[in-house]
Amino acid sequence: MTLEDVRKVAREAWDITTVGEIMTPADRLVVTSPEEDAAQALAKLSRNDVRQLPVVSGGRLVGLLRRQNLIKWLHLRRIGAWLKKLPGFGFADVGTLVSVHE
Repeated sequence: MTLEDVRKVAREAWDITTVGEIMTPADRLVVTSPEEDAAQALAKLSRNDVRQLPVVSGGRLVGLLRRQNLIKWLHLRRIGAWLKKLPGFGFADVGTLVSVHE
């Protein structure tokens, strides 16, 4: 269930509406896997106009991938690649920068 799902319910009906009535059924969820490429996951997020994807492995939920986190990670990776090209900025510095922000 997402915030968008909740917003579809009139505020007056919140106390009588069940999660099952407003959630997206599992068979209609767009999901990703831990092995899926980040670019493919971002394409799924965009194509389906969703903000998050459940991460499923072996039929079990193992995580949640949020669009904003993925975009931030991709951005930091690009900055890291650019910084590695700068003289005097070592690979260890880039690794620290990226891991601190992940």
